[in-house]
Amino acid sequence: MITEFSMRPKASNKRSIYLFIAFSIGAVAAALLYMFIPLFKGVVGIVAMIFIVGAVFIYTKYMAAEYIYDITVLDGTPLFVIRHRTGKRETTLCRIELSSIKSVERQTREQRREHKTPTDRARYFYCPTFSPDETYLIISETRYEKSEISIEAGEEFASLLLAYAAEARSAIPEDEF
Repeated sequence: MITEFSMRPKASNKRSIYLFIAFSIGAVAAALLYMFIPLFKGVVGIVAMIFIVGAVFIYTKYMAAEYIYDITVLDGTPLFVIRHRTGKRETTLCRIELSSIKSVERQTREQRREHKTPTDRARYFYCPTFSPDETYLIISETRYEKSEISIEAGEEFASLLLAYAAEARSAIPEDEF
């Protein structure tokens, strides 16, 4: 029996905080240099803008964001849903049927770097941590899309997801695959 379940992963390291601080310090230093330097103001201004954009990107993508992984049943169809919340705004990033999940594999950072996604598959990365040490790769295939989805979860959630996917596939008649 597939029961509804929700998980909110937390960042597993502090790399995004350190990177945000480094970009912020670089932006302040470049802005101060811009105010006092008589030559090359354009170049220093562009560098300051690059640091500012980098700091805002790291903050909005990793520090202010919250990912929510849901296993839910909608109109009798079991689904795996990934939502992204930033402030009061919530966006659904991924919504796949559990029956389309073929495998859930653990990956280390080195395995993730070496992994080559086939050209016929889409690749999605939904992790709250900047450069996480461990992720899980979900391989999903429907008649419309083949995709690889990386999430940051524990072994318990990954095994639960795989078990629910097998249960959802067994509930579908053979002729509908």
